[in-house]
Amino acid sequence: MANHDSDITRHTASTQPMQTPTRLLIAGSAVLFIVSLLNGFAIHSMRIERLGLSAHLLGLMASTLLLALGGIWDRLNLSRRLAMIGAALALYGFIGGWAVYFFAAASGAGAMFPLLSGGVTGSAAVEAVVTVGMLTMAIALFGLGGVVLRGALHRPSPRE
Repeated sequence: MANHDSDITRHTASTQPMQTPTRLLIAGSAVLFIVSLLNGFAIHSMRIERLGLSAHLLGLMASTLLLALGGIWDRLNLSRRLAMIGAALALYGFIGGWAVYFFAAASGAGAMFPLLSGGVTGSAAVEAVVTVGMLTMAIALFGLGGVVLRGALHRPSPRE
């Protein structure tokens, strides 16, 4: 039998190693995926089950988006500093979003989610934590959108 190893050409996306922001996005995706799967087992023990299911599904979708971002991150034309800022915004926005939903479901803080909570609300302090979390997560994701758009549309100068 002939050895065909020499006939096989290995194709890789790049010969350069993945940069730190890319590794963080992919690792964050894997962690969020696993945690979201575990979240699925806890849905029926949460104070607001429908919100627990939403946290589970949000985490699965967000982990997919983090993985997709990790796949394109090195192709965006970003400075090292902006790449790290964007990766941090993505991780905070997506993982933080899951965490806020999970916390709200487990603690019964449903004021921000009237359709999911069925009128269940938590203490003022817990509701404030959820509100601040949702607001900062949304700001982070808008910032991430700006970073990705800049990286996709920015043309390097001849000096870069």
